[in-house]
Amino acid sequence: MLASVNSKPKQISRREIEIIAALSHGMSSQEISEKLFISVHTVDTHRRNIIQKIKAKNTAHLIRKSFELGLVQPYETFYIG
Repeated sequence: MLASVNSKPKQISRREIEIIAALSHGMSSQEISEKLFISVHTVDTHRRNIIQKIKAKNTAHLIRKSFELGLVQPYETFYIG
């Protein structure tokens, strides 16, 4: 069993969950920024913060760990709300 699955990440905000969900759907920072009405810089800042919080190595690892930790579900519909 992976240690990362057992350890709880620091508090992940609703906005960060939205970013993770969008990334898991293959959206680029530009696409996410347009969908969420925020700047690309803000999207990238959220991504960096999430990577630090869940101790991921990169964006691909962030998505994998997010699924393992139950932060998002595979094939979950991406919803902004």
